[in-house]
Amino acid sequence: GSATYFLGYELGKSMYTSDLVQKALQGTSLGSSAGIKGALCGVSAQCVANLMFTPIDITKERMQVQAALLASGRQTKLYTTRELVRKIVREEGIHVFMRGYWKGNMLWMPWSTIYISTYESLKDLELGGGGSSGSSTLELGFCAAAASTIACVLTHPIDVVKT
Repeated sequence: GSATYFLGYELGKSMYTSDLVQKALQGTSLGSSAGIKGALCGVSAQCVANLMFTPIDITKERMQVQAALLASGRQTKLYTTRELVRKIVREEGIHVFMRGYWKGNMLWMPWSTIYISTYESLKDLELGGGGSSGSSTLELGFCAAAASTIACVLTHPIDVVKT
């Protein structure tokens, strides 16, 4: 899961530094903005990560409701994860595993965008714009913890509405 998130993060950084994006930002102050870079990376990270998280969540949720379905008579047995996945593919189609992909992205993109933008900005402030090379784990950990705290506080209302 986390590997796909950070793969998306790295893809976002590659997109940001691409000639196409840099040409579009040329002549603006946005070309050097850690916030803009972070926003692009956050969206990219979330979209890639949800390619893995969405099918896992669908499967997990279906596994969790099995006992209630069995008790109500709408299901005749408890399935293993493998059996359940095969049953879903056979009866509903493989596309079912991506249901909610965009909704999930819409719920998590704000957090991811704020987190990565803040992390990149704090890293630039803390390390003088020199990137993470030569920085201590403690400094990067502080940047990550502060960014996560800020992102959680700012997106908490979305979480409350969601649940």
